[in-house]
Amino acid sequence: MSFSNRIIYPYGGCGNLIRWMLFLDDSFQHLTLKEKLWTIATQVYNKSRDWKNFSQVETRHDWPWKSLSDPNAFLRTPTDYNSSNKLVIGHNFKNDKPEDLTLFVRIDNTDLLFNRMIHAWPETTQGSKNLFYENVTSHNQGLKSINESINKKILDCTSLISKELDPVLYNSIVSLFNFTNVYESAKKVHMLWYNAEVHGLEKFHKEWSKNSNFNEKYPDLIKRVETQLNYMVN
Repeated sequence: MSFSNRIIYPYGGCGNLIRWMLFLDDSFQHLTLKEKLWTIATQVYNKSRDWKNFSQVETRHDWPWKSLSDPNAFLRTPTDYNSSNKLVIGHNFKNDKPEDLTLFVRIDNTDLLFNRMIHAWPETTQGSKNLFYENVTSHNQGLKSINESINKKILDCTSLISKELDPVLYNSIVSLFNFTNVYESAKKVHMLWYNAEVHGLEKFHKEWSKNSNFNEKYPDLIKRVETQLNYMVN
């Protein structure tokens, strides 16, 4: 019976970060651990990732990556890798199957999620803000219907949105999927994410905080970005 390793998470809930940390597992054999770290550092959480493109860069699923050992190789991300151990991420509870190993991400602080995403949507209106909050609320309500078992876990992943990777949380995540704990390598991925996250917020703040027209149009956006920066660096 085929199954998927599945991550179901709220908007802004670090589903891609979890995916990239899980990608380090030996079961994804088309890259060595060294190549995986190099790929994530150069293709996902790199210096070009900022507020303008971070969502697109982090969620692309099929790139012409070049292997260090085989420069002509065409490599795919774990979501597209054709194996019984593939990783699938998304927001829809209906996609989960009984045979899947599924992590359900819980982050109760909706303001935290919105603040880390808002700089990617400078055109955000009150209506889309309300929709964002409704989607996260719906996700959290959906968690109440989940019967946790050996292959279905709900984990509070709030601590991912910080400078340090919580080793207890990380171990709980990899244990669900029966993956190897490679905390030191996962910590490197998490730090790459953290630096890219802070870089994007700082660059947005630098570019827009003194633009009076922008601030008149979006009066609370810069304040929310500053709140998120303070949360991340303090």
